[in-house]
Amino acid sequence: PYVYDSLFLRTPELTLVPGLATSYTVSDDGLTYTVELREDVQWHDGEPFDAEDVIASYQWMSGMGGTRGVSLRGLMTDTITAISPYEVQFEIEETNPFFVDRALSIEVIPQHVWQEIFDDPDLEIPEGMTIYDVAHDFEAKVGSGPFKFVEMERDQTYRFERNDDYWGPKPLVKDLVVTVIKDRTVMMQALSAGEVDVSLISVEPSAVEQFEQDPAIDIMEGPDMANYSLFINVERPTLSDKVVRQAIAHAIDIDKLTDLITLETGTKLTAGYPHPDLWWAPEGLYHTYDPELANQMLDEAGYTPGDDGIRVTPDGERLSYQLIADANSPTEVRSAELIAGMLAEIGIEAVPDAMDIESGVEKVWPEYSAANGRDYDLSLWLWSNYPMINRWATPMLYDPRFDSVGWANISGYVNPDIEPLVDTFLSSPDLEAQREAELELFNIVAEDVPFV
Repeated sequence: PYVYDSLFLRTPELTLVPGLATSYTVSDDGLTYTVELREDVQWHDGEPFDAEDVIASYQWMSGMGGTRGVSLRGLMTDTITAISPYEVQFEIEETNPFFVDRALSIEVIPQHVWQEIFDDPDLEIPEGMTIYDVAHDFEAKVGSGPFKFVEMERDQTYRFERNDDYWGPKPLVKDLVVTVIKDRTVMMQALSAGEVDVSLISVEPSAVEQFEQDPAIDIMEGPDMANYSLFINVERPTLSDKVVRQAIAHAIDIDKLTDLITLETGTKLTAGYPHPDLWWAPEGLYHTYDPELANQMLDEAGYTPGDDGIRVTPDGERLSYQLIADANSPTEVRSAELIAGMLAEIGIEAVPDAMDIESGVEKVWPEYSAANGRDYDLSLWLWSNYPMINRWATPMLYDPRFDSVGWANISGYVNPDIEPLVDTFLSSPDLEAQREAELELFNIVAEDVPFV
């Protein structure tokens, strides 16, 4: 958002508006998109922006062109051609109702800068590094956005300056320094001490009153759509039983948990995942708090209480699970404690295990790919707003194709009914059929409980 622009930009209301593009048209069969580009844009180094930059960006990022394409997950772009220096045509093999939202809103990068890394077959990648690591040295150095890159100390500090030649509205800030602070508590302390001017992460509920009393700090209120869920590793023997997962969902008083943790400022998500304020959220679909039903379900399934009150399988395996939480997040640590207490009421032991975020990622989502497996039982997980505000992105949480659509399916959840419904949802030109598939997906996920 600082250095690069996309063809279309998103407003706070989640609508798309022209960016590097001015308009687009779609063919009658829905397979050809023609995009008109701005003619008044320059890269930060003074080189002109044109259709060749767009073509190169999409070819490189979708792996279609160059010798070193980076995977652009879910993008169905098969042919891209320049009709003129400021007109690009995209051709796709099958209809994609989300094409503009998905494909035409990614950042465009300058061909003359990046071709060094993508088109050099002799480029050496040091042992232990990936193409992404090498590409990091090229990131942000030349863009077309409202800020120009100045310097960086990798993963620590990034410095930018205003682009006075920007084609769009000029930023009010002349110099921008972005500091990476991974510990939320340290971030809040830095804000209080005046060491940083703005924090882009949500304020811990327990710190709201403190900041409200500080005349030097203004708090912006509103849904940021970042969200917490309890993810369940369905590959674990007892957690593979849907009855156990359903019982866990019934045992957790989400309303109480939300109010206590957020001091009544949070919102309970629907059982299908979307925030209830989003128009596509399923109406009235929530996990219900019913510990009596949870106990009954477990009794009928043959999970009997042991001498210590923890239920066991007929083979004597205890329903005892590790519950991972981010040690640097008071919200997660306290949530884990409360959830453990609620699950104890139905004879399930959840042992909170607070660890640093890097260790948690290695357990839950190794190298940020569901295809790499997982090694955990239960985990609290904070998603950014990406899968929430991008309607088409939600299937990444439950699609069984771990190496593509379901790249963030950290539960390891597989249901054969999911894949064809996701395909209909993502590709059907029939909006009614698309919506029916989407609602059915929400219902299946709510029933199967890969996450709460």
